Amino acid sequence: MATAPTKVASRPVARVMFVGLRVLLATGCITLLLNLYNQNDMHHIQNDRQNELESYRQIESEFMRRSSQLEENCQILGTAAYEKSEYEWSWSSYLLFMFLDNVSRAKHRICVPLKIGSISWIDLSEKLRQQNIKTAVNATLMTVRHPLARLVSMYIDKFLDGAPFSSYQNHSLYEFSWDYRWRKYWMPALITNKRISPPTTYFEGIRKARDGLLTNIRNGITSDVGETENNLVTTILSSFGSDNVKLLGTHFSNASISFEEFVNQVIWSYENSVADHHWIPFSLDCNVCAEKYDYIIHLENSRTEVPYLLNKLGYNISIFENTHHAKPVNQYNTYKDYFRLIPKQKLERIYEIYKLDFYLFGFKY
Repeated sequence: MATAPTKVASRPVARVMFVGLRVLLATGCITLLLNLYNQNDMHHIQNDRQNELESYRQIESEFMRRSSQLEENCQILGTAAYEKSEYEWSWSSYLLFMFLDNVSRAKHRICVPLKIGSISWIDLSEKLRQQNIKTAVNATLMTVRHPLARLVSMYIDKFLDGAPFSSYQNHSLYEFSWDYRWRKYWMPALITNKRISPPTTYFEGIRKARDGLLTNIRNGITSDVGETENNLVTTILSSFGSDNVKLLGTHFSNASISFEEFVNQVIWSYENSVADHHWIPFSLDCNVCAEKYDYIIHLENSRTEVPYLLNKLGYNISIFENTHHAKPVNQYNTYKDYFRLIPKQKLERIYEIYKLDFYLFGFKY
């Protein structure tokens, strides 16, 4: 009878000990789990950092490869062969050098041909000029793009991806008027493709303008591609008359240009020295064998290459976005889809026009 109270009293103690043991076990498990989680988290952070460093090494290695490739190909090509290009009139044509100078001692130049991210760079350069960078390293940059992809971009933008001309009025963000596009792009393309019959004075005016321009270039008077574009528009207006140009615009307002017709216009414009500066070969646009380019950016990889390079040069930039207002109508087609139905003879002519872009920068045809 004397031992009964002891047994009753031991039950709460045992319960407390059991609960305490459970708490200790739970705490230990939680601590262990937290340690494992932290170790796993640190492991992921280290892996992410290693992947980031490896990505930077690959980008830097690619920059070095491109620069060396350009220098070697220019040496192989030879200055004489380069200067005797078929399209000598476009020499120093539209050097789009943006100077990213600021309060630092560094001078950063970038050549951005049109349809290779030029609008994005113009927007970005305004922000970069406001930054106070510490580096004193000079650098010359340029952006390039696959020549055929660049032509497709031009077609989508300037020729509405084959949509009727009247649809241009529905795009309120375009900065140029319908009449401007009509005179500069659409009417010349219709003439080239024999959908509009020009007066005899048209071709005579083109010939005289071309001969005069080539003479001026050889004499060192001018080499501005803008003059070639103005010659085309001026010849159209003088040959047809401004009133007839407007009437034709009304008549053909629902017309459109196919991609093959656009290719015909590109070829014709080169052969007659009235090429638009949007499709001048960028190897000529940026005078690549005369300039020393430290970094060559591929537009296709600009979202990773531009932030890396600008941060390396001392700027503070996290992203690089394409800010062009004209978005592709069909975002699922590649440039190969557009060129697939172009006749072989015309494809070979396009390659001949852009052979320096292909050769000097290693693009595949």
